[in-house]
Amino acid sequence: MYLPSAFAMTGDDARACVTRTGVAHLITHDPNLGLEATVLPLLLRGNALVGHVAR
Repeated sequence: MYLPSAFAMTGDDARACVTRTGVAHLITHDPNLGLEATVLPLLLRGNALVGHVAR
């Protein structure tokens, strides 16, 4: 995926963002509804992201 340098994050920046916000957005596409964004709670444990997705 192309990532313009203005939007690039270092590993430390990404860790700080996840630690501060604790969420991510999962973007999916439904043919009938279009794009949908689902907020997912996340924890950063070491170098692993831990989260939960429900139906």
